[in-house]
Amino acid sequence: APITIDYQPNCPVASITSPATGAHIQGVIQVTGSAEAGFLGFGNYVLSCHMGSDPYVVSGWTDLVNSTTPVVDGVLCDAWDVSGLAPGAYVLRLHVTDGQYILEATSHVVVYVDNDSTPPAPPASLSIEGGVMPAVVTEGNTVHVTGAAEADTLVYRAVVVDSETGSVLQDVTNHVALHWNGSIRGAFTLTNSMGANLIALEMQVRDAAGNVSLPARSNALVADNAGPAVTIAFPPDGATLSNDTIVVSGA
Repeated sequence: APITIDYQPNCPVASITSPATGAHIQGVIQVTGSAEAGFLGFGNYVLSCHMGSDPYVVSGWTDLVNSTTPVVDGVLCDAWDVSGLAPGAYVLRLHVTDGQYILEATSHVVVYVDNDSTPPAPPASLSIEGGVMPAVVTEGNTVHVTGAAEADTLVYRAVVVDSETGSVLQDVTNHVALHWNGSIRGAFTLTNSMGANLIALEMQVRDAAGNVSLPARSNALVADNAGPAVTIAFPPDGATLSNDTIVVSGA
């Protein structure tokens, strides 16, 4: 008896790689991803947006791009201007059809239009403390970090600087945590003070829209990497000593 085989051709590919779901966007952005041919070739892709977070709404979509050119890990839309859109959630949807317009693939991300351009305030009460002596640190020792920033911000940059010259000595961004309530906590090991007499922590934060604060600087710690100096004041070098000689030294 004959055997009937149902064959399902490969569907086209639809994927959006940037912006990512949950991203806050503003101004003019580029949309990247893939709109690839399936087994039956390539028909077209349509990139569209809709206000809200429901990707399955039937009407109200605005087409951004309608193209018959496939894209593989490239630019789907070179310039999506969101500056005129109302703030809030938007679904960005990619719909791809094959060459026979039989099979299709759809992908979407939910992004947030946030045209806020006001940077967050610099971190407040930024403080560092030596792990052995509160006001002193030596290379190889731990420094503890505390402070506060605006809620819902992220660490953008945290560096150890020479408090006198401002020169950057060490990047410790990955060692400082900023909790969602704004609490700053962290600890790092001073690896190289590069001859600095005083070191401080300089830190910037950013908000969800990408606005970056001005830098804030902590208190300064004494970088003490030299051992104590010892001198012998008497007797002088090369002197002949009697049994009753008193040695006078200083440190």
